[in-house]
Amino acid sequence: MSGNHFHKTAKPAGSVGLQKGKVIPSLSNVGYHDSPKTLLIALNTKCQYCQENVPFYKKLVELRKANVNYSHLVAVFPNDESEIRQFLKQNHLNLDAAALVNLDSLGITATPALVLVDNNSKISDFWIGSLSVEQEEQVIQALRVPAS
Repeated sequence: MSGNHFHKTAKPAGSVGLQKGKVIPSLSNVGYHDSPKTLLIALNTKCQYCQENVPFYKKLVELRKANVNYSHLVAVFPNDESEIRQFLKQNHLNLDAAALVNLDSLGITATPALVLVDNNSKISDFWIGSLSVEQEEQVIQALRVPAS
């Protein structure tokens, strides 16, 4: 037996495949070049924790509305389009875009997950799972774009 399965626990759950500096695949309706930063919000309509974190995502939307120098906010889901539309409508989440995506292709293996991507399609940072108040503040600070 090679013992490889023991090494998998060394990484935090859900972070396999996500690495700072790694180029993330482009999405059909999302242009990473359109904004200095894009936050991919990986959700699943059947995920209890995704639902519980909706108030934080709404806060990000409000910050985006209040500041033109703010990152794009894009939801990515593995669910079908009707489920995505229903989730966004029920939760009043007005993001810049939403897409049906194979999350594994992005390196995302757990939801909820936040992946901050720069305009060169590289991962700047990421957060997995429900966030603490301190982590939420880290996300908010990371999303600010300096005025040019």
